[in-house]
Amino acid sequence: MIYNIRFGYPKSKKNPTGEPLPTQKKFHQSEKKYRLFAGGFAVGKTTALCFEIIKEMLKYNRNYGLLGRKDLGELKSTTLKELLDIIPPELISNHNKQDRLIKFRNGSELYYMNLDDSREAVEKIKSLNLGFAAIDQIEEINEP
Repeated sequence: MIYNIRFGYPKSKKNPTGEPLPTQKKFHQSEKKYRLFAGGFAVGKTTALCFEIIKEMLKYNRNYGLLGRKDLGELKSTTLKELLDIIPPELISNHNKQDRLIKFRNGSELYYMNLDDSREAVEKIKSLNLGFAAIDQIEEINEP
């Protein structure tokens, strides 16, 4: 399935052109398997993560991804909100809020969840067969 949809970074005072900032561009261009975008407050880390998620969801049909953050409430009010603001609605076939699952028209699925220290969260992650995982605010996460 081919999409002829143009979308880009939100325009703002800090970014009047709507192009990725230099640090975001470097993050997007990296071909490393594991990448970390770190920096201070309001440098565009979450926005860059959201664009990477969209890229991965569209890159492969029937891809399965995970978006996580330690606290589900924080995930929903920040990262997920930004992701849903950026994704063109015509790319989404279904968003099941109860199952925390976004289905894309190409068959890809994005599951979002909390990544706290609970046994349930750890077991749930272990059973997933993922094409990729994206974690926001990784400094909040403890190693299991």
